[in-house]
Amino acid sequence: MDETDLKIINILIDNSNISYKEIGKITHMTGQAVGIRINNLIDQGIIEKFTIKVNSKRLGISLVAIAKIYMKSFKHQDFLHLLANETSIVEAYKVTSDACYYIKIETTSLEALNNLMDRISLYGNYQVSICGQKIK
Repeated sequence: MDETDLKIINILIDNSNISYKEIGKITHMTGQAVGIRINNLIDQGIIEKFTIKVNSKRLGISLVAIAKIYMKSFKHQDFLHLLANETSIVEAYKVTSDACYYIKIETTSLEALNNLMDRISLYGNYQVSICGQKIK
């Protein structure tokens, strides 16, 4: 990976919908050469996927919370299944702290959050913090 690859990556981070031709204009390459470099970055596992950023508020998601999960047992498979399939859980981390997992929840209401936490309570105890202002 060289400086040109890093420049291409930074362009894609800013706008993953930009055409190879437009990237080529910025990097002084042909669109075909940019495509080859991007495919190489994908093959090397440096680029894993292309994605979009969605305005959650416009989708009706007005509540963001972070929860610490303290498991009741060492059998985590059913809980991991819930994590994988619950769309309002947008991030989940196994952590080394007093808790077993930290999860980020984005949902439409306090009622929806309470319903989710009732289901989570089948697997363990939790501590929830509702997020206020997003800083970064």
